[in-house]
Amino acid sequence: MRYNTLVTFINKENEAYNPDTGRYESLEEKHQLYASVTSEGIEEAALITGGPDQETIVIRLREKPGFSFDKFIIGQKQYKVLKPIQLRHQYTIIGGEMHG
Repeated sequence: MRYNTLVTFINKENEAYNPDTGRYESLEEKHQLYASVTSEGIEEAALITGGPDQETIVIRLREKPGFSFDKFIIGQKQYKVLKPIQLRHQYTIIGGEMHG
């Protein structure tokens, strides 16, 4: 298994007041890790998401990241975490493509 795809993990924290802009803004914390990435087939995606209109992707990491996240980016596509799975020797994340 090759861990050769760069994945950017994003944790969108609660809104905080920014005195420079005078607005409440969400803070995003980003981390990058290399992972083994595979795409699910149409039948599997329909079982996971309830319909074939959402691309489903599986990310495998050697261990659970030491930070929290709720979405991730691979290339130009953004995905939300559908299901994290802790296995004995790896950490797996099933993600669904975010539109919009």
